[in-house]
Amino acid sequence: MAEFLIYCRVWAFCAIHVIAQLENYLIIGGFPLALKLGKPFLVSLYGDIIERDVVQRYSLRKTSIIKDLARYLVSNSGQEISYNKLRNIFHVKSKHAIQDWVGFLESSYLIFKLERFSHKLKESIIAPKKVYAIDTGLVNAISANAGKERLMETVVAVELQRRKNYHQKDYAVQLLEKPCTGRGRLCSEKR
Repeated sequence: MAEFLIYCRVWAFCAIHVIAQLENYLIIGGFPLALKLGKPFLVSLYGDIIERDVVQRYSLRKTSIIKDLARYLVSNSGQEISYNKLRNIFHVKSKHAIQDWVGFLESSYLIFKLERFSHKLKESIIAPKKVYAIDTGLVNAISANAGKERLMETVVAVELQRRKNYHQKDYAVQLLEKPCTGRGRLCSEKR
């Protein structure tokens, strides 16, 4: 998000400007070309990822199921998934095939999964996973019903995934803010 604000030349970090740009970020996402080219770029990028990075790379034959699975996972960013539910939704006989396909989508950096935190490994493995799209612009390009709450959760999850400094507890994303020393300025503001 910080890179997006810099790209949009929001230097003062005035709350009004940040909120306006946050709205844009939720819709357009963080790909720089999406700011210039818009939704057609995102739709094309999504199609290229599915076709080149997944279907061709892994020589998959059931392309329509893979495309439907990818669209389902991206449009349900921030939701819990289980492989058995996905198997039933897409009428696939093998749960392992679904696991492989989701893994292929992860390795193409289209989505990522988070496991529920538990001190017991078995509970963490068995529990449903949460899936997140790598960019909110892709979610909006593919899905017409993306809610603001899920998009915000996706933004936070992507940023924490990028930083790899997160602690998850029952999927709750906890933001820790350090106290601000300047008057009326955010801590991350340029001085």
